[in-house]
Amino acid sequence: MNSRLTIDSLQVMTAIAETGSFAAAAAKLHRVPSAISHTIKKLENELGVALFQRVGRSVELTAAGVDLLKEGRKILRAVADLESRVRMAADGWEAEITLALDHQLPFNMLVPALRAFDEMEQATRVHVIREAETGPWDALVWRRADLAIGRAETLHVAGDCENVALGHLDMDYVVAAGHPLEHAETPFTGTELGNFRFLATADTSRGLPPEQHILAENVPVSRLMDLRDKLEALRAGLGFGLLPRPLAELEIRAGRLARVTAVSAVPADQFAVAWRRESTGRATQWFRDYFQDCGPAMLERAFS
Repeated sequence: MNSRLTIDSLQVMTAIAETGSFAAAAAKLHRVPSAISHTIKKLENELGVALFQRVGRSVELTAAGVDLLKEGRKILRAVADLESRVRMAADGWEAEITLALDHQLPFNMLVPALRAFDEMEQATRVHVIREAETGPWDALVWRRADLAIGRAETLHVAGDCENVALGHLDMDYVVAAGHPLEHAETPFTGTELGNFRFLATADTSRGLPPEQHILAENVPVSRLMDLRDKLEALRAGLGFGLLPRPLAELEIRAGRLARVTAVSAVPADQFAVAWRRESTGRATQWFRDYFQDCGPAMLERAFS
């Protein structure tokens, strides 16, 4: 079925609505006024409705014209977006890419990379999603993300991917100020820890085996949705848990949390950025090269 609407007729309608007259629209579109009038008259006849009404020396959209132009502008934007994506694809640039960022790392560590990418004035849309534990690698493997930043100790589950080490992040056990664990000095046994709840973050992996944090079999565990919820639960005194040291120190200085010394210290978390080996898009390659050159410095200033 041939549509009565065309891209050209929508462009003509838009020009008239924006300029207020057929003559001004003709000048804007570099056409003669009679061509503009013919396009609108033909469209009105085919649709069986009036789209414009004359008001003094100008014209205004009718109610039907307003509705048509509202939806028509969406079509024009979609067409322009499609044309842009086709041109980008021809040049090797993806229409969009997604970066998966570990929940423990602040968004501001990506800001320099995103700013540098924007300076190239490429139209590639860049999305950032949050994942926890093995979640970044799961997002990479199952193609929810094109690059992922996460804990290196679980990177082996990502399979055939390339990666660059970003460095380490020290972790501390903390509790709410005034919690019974705050003043415990001697290391607790697993039995003694069973009196307190361990607060962890739920693994966001959908397909890969999830990471399990188990201090001892008898220690009850609550898994929170993200670091923000975990931090609120810690402040509320619902249990003890691990936080990145820079964040823990901020909370301790503010008097909201206290460091726990009765639980054995944990090794620092090592972080890495990874991408699928077969990735060939130019935007993915740009971020890959950026992380290779600047990655370690990104983690150093993550909490600054």
